[in-house]
Amino acid sequence: MVLAYQRYGAGKVLAMPVQDSWMWQMHATVPPEDLTHETCGGGCCAGLSTRARARDGSVDRDRVEAGDAVAVTASVRDGGFSA
Repeated sequence: MVLAYQRYGAGKVLAMPVQDSWMWQMHATVPPEDLTHETCGGGCCAGLSTRARARDGSVDRDRVEAGDAVAVTASVRDGGFSA
């Protein structure tokens, strides 16, 4: 499964480009009381609905292959968005 997240302007974008996430809920082996699918969807919605936070960070490339090393640079800020 792939889950892609990106800040865009003052907002956020989330993409889960898979065709089989429905199986979390609908597959015959998943018991009706299993709320995994609802939990994932609710968490994604909750994460997107919170206000965008200030961030400073970068990675050294846009695309990677499995096993590739990626350099990540980040500045951490407190709750008041101060360094």
